Amino acid sequence: MFSPYEGDDAPNASDPIGLVVTPEGSLFERTKGADLLGLQVCIHAIGDRANAVVLDVFERVARENPRRD
Repeated sequence: MFSPYEGDDAPNASDPIGLVVTPEGSLFERTKGADLLGLQVCIHAIGDRANAVVLDVFERVARENPRRD
């Protein structure tokens, strides 16, 4: 999330804006590598911040990897 969860019963009280499982740099490198091999990538993301990160990674990969048929 871009904003903290509300209330004391937040799912992850130590980080009230969500849990990052794969750091963005690693996500980019893995996605770029898979794309270079011609593989499709599937990423599970929940929340506005997580989806913004994934879309940014996809956009960067598309910019840096050469276009293919």
